[in-house]
Amino acid sequence: MPDRWGKLDNVVLGFKELADYESLPPISAP
Repeated sequence: MPDRWGKLDNVVLGFKELADYESLPPISAP
């Protein structure tokens, strides 16, 4: 069970990082 929650947290963090990344100016995007 803890393993699943850990993966879920990783997914949530991934989405947050992706949202932060997309909120940056287009110039910083590759």
